[in-house]
This record gives sequence, C-alpha cells and structure tokens, in this order.
Amino acid sequence: MLELTLRRLTKKYGQKLILDQVTQSFSSDAGISAIVGESGAGKSTLLNLLFGSDQRYSGQYLINGHDAQTLTAANWAGLRSHKIQMVYQDFKLLSDLTVAENIEFAERRYNGEYQARKAQLLQLLGIQAIANAKVRDISGGQKQRVAIDRALLNEPELLLLDEPTGNLDQRHTTELLDYLAKIKHRGVGILIVTHDERVLPYADKIFRLQDGQLQAESSVVPSSIPDHFPPVSEAADVPLSPAPERPKTPVKVRLKYIWVDLLQKWRQFCLASIPQILILAVFMLILTGLKQVLLGDITATFQGFASNVIQIDTQTLTQSAQKRLSQKGIDASVDQNRLYFSQQDLDQVRRLPQVQQAFLFNTSQLILDLQGNELQESLAKDKLPATFKKYPSYIAAPTELLFAFRSLTLPASKLNYYDPQKINLQSGTYPSTANEILVPDFFKEYLVQSGRSGQRVRLHVRSEQAQFVTKTYQISGTYQTDYRRQLQPNVDLNYRPAFAIYTAYHQIDELALQLTRKAYVEKKDSYQINAATKAYSQKLVGTYEQYRRSMGLGQPSMLIVARNAAQIPQLTKELARKYPLYQQMSQYSLSHGDFATTYRQLLLILVAGIVVVAALLIVIFVFLNKQSLRHRRQEMGILISLGYQRGDVKRIIAGEIISQLGLIYLGALLVVKLLHQFLIQRFSFANYFVDLYTWSNQGLILLVLLLVMFFSVLWGLTVIRKNRLSESLK
Repeated sequence: MLELTLRRLTKKYGQKLILDQVTQSFSSDAGISAIVGESGAGKSTLLNLLFGSDQRYSGQYLINGHDAQTLTAANWAGLRSHKIQMVYQDFKLLSDLTVAENIEFAERRYNGEYQARKAQLLQLLGIQAIANAKVRDISGGQKQRVAIDRALLNEPELLLLDEPTGNLDQRHTTELLDYLAKIKHRGVGILIVTHDERVLPYADKIFRLQDGQLQAESSVVPSSIPDHFPPVSEAADVPLSPAPERPKTPVKVRLKYIWVDLLQKWRQFCLASIPQILILAVFMLILTGLKQVLLGDITATFQGFASNVIQIDTQTLTQSAQKRLSQKGIDASVDQNRLYFSQQDLDQVRRLPQVQQAFLFNTSQLILDLQGNELQESLAKDKLPATFKKYPSYIAAPTELLFAFRSLTLPASKLNYYDPQKINLQSGTYPSTANEILVPDFFKEYLVQSGRSGQRVRLHVRSEQAQFVTKTYQISGTYQTDYRRQLQPNVDLNYRPAFAIYTAYHQIDELALQLTRKAYVEKKDSYQINAATKAYSQKLVGTYEQYRRSMGLGQPSMLIVARNAAQIPQLTKELARKYPLYQQMSQYSLSHGDFATTYRQLLLILVAGIVVVAALLIVIFVFLNKQSLRHRRQEMGILISLGYQRGDVKRIIAGEIISQLGLIYLGALLVVKLLHQFLIQRFSFANYFVDLYTWSNQGLILLVLLLVMFFSVLWGLTVIRKNRLSESLK
C-alpha cells in the first residue's frame, strides 16, 4: 500500500499563496478520490507536488513515512516506475511516436510480461485499432486513454489524473469515468483533480481545495460496476531508503529509443541539418586550404628526408646566427670558416660513431640533359585522346601542357635518403645514362593511346648551339601522378607551370672555374657592400690562398646518413658542436631543431583558426537547434516522469546528438565531394585541396567535430536540469 501524507504543507508562487498549511492523507486503497475546486485554485500544483515534479514548498510531504525532500532521484525513479503514475491534463505523450511506441517506452519492469499487459490494457481502454497511429493524428479522447494506458502499464498502486474530463463531451466523459471505475476494481488507487461536477458520482472520497485549504467534503458509495478483470498483481516493493534499487534501463531500450526518435523525426532532422551540412562542408574546405597554406610547403620540404638523414649546407645558417649577423650589419649567409665543404670536413663527419655514410652534393636541379639540350615539348589539351576527356581533371587542366627537363637531385642509388621532388616511381627505373628519361604516367598513357607504345620517344629540344631539333630518348620508367582527378603541373618553366621529365643526376664539378682569379675577384667584390661585411669576409676571401682554402671541394651541401633513426638526436648534437652556425634539416629538426619554432608558430595559427571555427560551429549548432532543445526538454521530462533516471536521459540525449552530428558529417563529406568534383577542380587553386580526403586531414576534421560534439552534448544536457524538467511537466 502507498500512503501519501501532507503535514502543514505550504506552497507559494512569489507572494501568491497557493496551498496554506495543508494537512491531508491519500492512500492507494481508498478507491477514487476527487479534489474539486475552481480553476486556478492550485489543484494541478498539488498533483505536481505529490508526483515530485515540484519540490519547492515548506512543511512536510511524506511517502510511506519518508520525507519526500530527502528522496534521491533514484528513489523517485523507482516510485514512478512501480508505485505512482500521473496522467496530465495535456497528456504529455511523445507526439512524434506511435501509440504503441509510447506504451513500449513506458515499460519499466522488463520481466517478459510486457506484451500480455500491453494487450490487456489496449483492450480495456479500447484503443487496439489506433496502436500504430501517430499520437499527433488521434483525437483528444483517444490521447486521454493512451495516457491512462501508459500510466497503468507498470501496474502502479496510485494513479494521479489532472482534469481528465476538461476537453471531453458528455459521451466521452462517461466512457472515461467508466474506464476509471473498472481500473479501480483492479486494485489501483485513483486521485483526480477536477472542477467538473460530472466526476463526483464516481468518487469514493471528495475533497475541496479553496483559498489554499484542502477539506474533505463527503464519502460517496458508487453503484456497483461488474469487474470482468482479475485483480492487479502485487507490485514488487521498491524500498525508499536508505539505498533504493535503481530501476535500470537496458542499453537496447535506449538505443531503440534513439533509433525510433530519429526515424520518426527524419523530415525535421533533414530540414534542420541542411544549413549545418553546408556550414560543415565550408569548414572542411577552409580547414584543408588553411592547413595547406600554413604547413604545406614546410612539411613537403621535410617529407623528402628519410628518418635517419640530416642535411647541412654552408650557405644556410641558423635563424639565430643569421639574425646576429644582420644586427651587426653583415650581409652574408656563410660562417667565417668555409664557403664550401672540404675533404677534411667530410672525413671528420664520417668518423662520427653515429654516421653510416656522408657525401657532398649540389642541391641545384638542371633544366638541361647531359648533352646540354633544353626541352621544348608541349601538348595541347584538346589533342589528348578521348579517354582523357572523361576524367574529372580534364576540365581544370591547362589549355597547353608544358614539359621541362629536371635532373635528379642525387644519384638514383641515393634517392632513398633524400628525394625533395618526392618522386613516386610507378614502373621501370630512374634514369642513369645520358639519353634516359623518367616521364609522368599520363604522358606515357598518351603515347600508348597515340600508337607509340615503345620505350623510345622523340622530343623537341633546343641544343647547346641554340638549334631546335628532335632527339630520341629512352624511357627508363614512369612516375605516378593523380592525373585522373587532378592534372597539376609540378615545376616552373620561365614562371609558367610545367610537368617534369626527369633526366639522370648531373655530377656538377665547377671547382676549376670557381678557382680562377676572375672568380676570386668577383666573390671578393660581392662582400664589399659595407665595412662590416668586408671585415667579416677577410678570413674567407682576404687573400687568394684563403679563398682557395675556403672553397674546399666546391660542394655546399652535405647529406649525413645515420646508422638508424634512433641515433639522429645524438648526431644532431654532435653536428651542432662541429658546425654551430649551420642550419640542420631532418625530420627530427622539424620538431626539435631550428625549424621547430616556425613550425610551432604555424601550428598555433592553425589551431587558433580551428578553435575559432569550432566555436562558430558550436554557436551555429546551438542557434539552429534552439527549437529542438525546447521540444527535447519536454520529451526528456516525459521520460523522467515515466521513471527513467537522469543518467538514462543523458545517454539518450548524447546518443542522439552524436548520431545527428555523425550524419551531418557524412552529408558534408558528400557535399564536399560534389563541390570538388564539379567545381573546385576547374580552378588553379585546386592544389590547395589535394589532401582533402587523406586520413590525416579527415582525422583532423573529425577531431574538430568531436570537439563540437563534446560541447554540443554539454549544451544538450542542460535540458535535464531538475528545475527545467519540472517546468516542462507543468
């Protein structure tokens, strides 16, 4: 049995007194009790207090002797799940769901008897025919019966009804009251608040609420109504203290609720998601472009290095060293020990215990082949075979495709250590002889489709004698491009974009020319800019002998290969001691060396941009979902009133938000793909979006989306604040 006791209970709204020192008891075995009074007398307020929706009062409210204000949320969830239920004046049904789904999600027992109880109640209340109808499509009287059905599903001991006949005509009022009489005979206590006199003949007890006072008026013995239903089974006792059993909501129930809710609201979701999808798509493009602008060049530079390789160059000083020289007015980019590396320098580095090998090279790329010929080849876009015109890249491709020779930076055997061009060899080998070339894959396909499938090709060149001739070359291999998606030139030819055709490594040895008296005078004159620079250069070019010694082997760059990547940090320190002014370039230096500061600054700019855009996304998401928030607040309040705990509601809200943002992400990805395929690829700036679909880029976008999800979930959880849920149920 459930006993509700009020002791000197007072309720005010501001200065207005609603209930004044009310003392009264209500019992689940008292049949039908009616509380009558004029509109605004406080009847609904009293029911909200009894149901725990409103706990702001003075005095005492006891439930089976326990002070209601000491009950936890788990206590109340247990009571609403098994002991007490309420039928609201406006029904508080989930209007987007069907009648059957409203009843299904009210289930709190999970004991396998749900289908039997559901079928019995649908028959009792005569609503079998509308079980699959949406709640928003049924009449007020039908909603009333669905609300009663839902409230009775878990066999409560006491049923509270707020103005159940307020919107019903005489026939439907009589039907409803007959239903309540049948329910009473099933062992359920009923407490009705009403101002409808038609209810009174059905009441066993009548109370009147007037001027804040609740007084018992009379007891009425209603006419006998045959009972064709067995008495309700004894509900399992739900202890109120000290440690109540929490009514657990299975994970599958929460997941099903999320699925059904999203499914029923798909039209509203799609309409609300369109601006969010477009905004997220724009964000994806901005983030990808910004990352490429800020980090593209610097990361591309270091991607050419193997993990166990360091490069130093006599012509490239550290930022701090260059800054000190500038502060002193010295216009130079070398130290005072050498202009180029010597054999002694090379031997010294090779003796370091961490070094596997070291060699000198010149970073310059020649635009001539080994015979001094300059390529003069071009191809009109409209001359490409028909198959090329089907590729997305064809629209944005240059009208004229230019080609230019570029020598390999290092011999083919050493490109695995350092490959600044990042050549992706698709087939064959790197060129190693004078007449061998490495061509792009699309050029090879063009030759094949043009009927020239052999490995020899004639190209237009300009010879050393400035004569335009054709020369036969051997294609040693092809390198991979992304020409089907994007036909993007990779080198410059007289400030015009061109596609590289690689020739063999050129061993440039200009030391003899550099050691002439004429070269010495020219070099010395280059340091006569001012007195500080002249004084600084004396050790290098003061005399011809000093100049000759500082020229070393005539190669400015040294590539040092460590025995393994783990020894790079120690090798970095050793090289810094021997060559303290030289800038070191390696994958390690990007995060620890001279480039680390610049890289971190660029990263900070990128992160700041991401944070700003993420904040805008959160604000936009909140703004676009304000209406949804209000609707969800009432929806979650209804679940709380059915006996769900706030933890259950939090998980449901979080699940819905994450699901929605996941679908919005997929939609934005589709929009970006369409934009990229049909619009972006037509323009020259398409190269800023080459990383759009890479795992790293999408991972960064998903990271931002997770940030948006986190704050969106936090915002969404504001709907389950206790006072807000209470207000949504009033």
